[in-house]
Formats: sequence, C-alpha cells, structure tokens
Amino acid sequence: MDLIEKDVKEQCGIIFCPIDQKKAAEEAGLINQLDDTELILFGNPKVGTQLMVAN
Repeated sequence: MDLIEKDVKEQCGIIFCPIDQKKAAEEAGLINQLDDTELILFGNPKVGTQLMVAN
C-alpha cells in the first residue's frame, strides 16, 4: 500500500481517502470476515476537474 501511495504522490496525485475495509467490517461486528483489504481514493484535481467540466 505504501508503494501505491508513493507512486500516486510522485505522479502529482492526491490521496483523498484511504479506507481500511477490514477494520470497518470488524467495527461493524463482522470479526474475521475479511482478509486485509484497503481501498484508496486518489486523483489529480487539475486533470480530474477538466474531465468533469468537459463531461
């Protein structure tokens, strides 16, 4: 996960929200239901904004 975050930042991206899905499941009472699972929301606002405006 650290390597992905490093690569995103090197490409001028921003990590908007890392989500530990296993932790969230366990906090909801679903113990040992998921393997280590993380989701990273990332992007580049300079590029992403242009795409959203054009679409």
